[in-house]
Amino acid sequence: GGFGSLLRSIGAQIEKTTNHEAMRDLSGRRQRDVNNEQRLKNYVAGATEREREAREKKEIKLEKLRRLAEGENKGKHDFSDPLYDKARSETEEKVHEAVEAAMAGGGQA
Repeated sequence: GGFGSLLRSIGAQIEKTTNHEAMRDLSGRRQRDVNNEQRLKNYVAGATEREREAREKKEIKLEKLRRLAEGENKGKHDFSDPLYDKARSETEEKVHEAVEAAMAGGGQA
C-alpha cells in the first residue's frame, strides 16, 4: 500500500498519446517540422490543379450567366410536348367557338 501501488493505480488512468509532433527524428529535426514541410510540398504540388478547377468553375458560371442574359434556359424546368400543345390549341379554339356561338345565340333570346 505504498507509493508503488499509487503509481500503478494512476498509470491505469493515464491515456497513451498519439501526438508525436514534439518528437525528434534521427537527424534531430522535430517531427512537427517534418510533417509541416511535407504538407506544404503537397499543397504547392496541388496548386495548379486547384487553380484549374477554379478556372473551370468560373467558366461554367460565366457560361450560365451568358445563357441567362441571352434569354435561353429561363426556367429550370422546361416543358415541351407537341401533343399537349396541339391539344391545348384545339381546346382553346373550341372554347372560343363555343363562346362566340353562345354570344350569337344569347343575343337572340
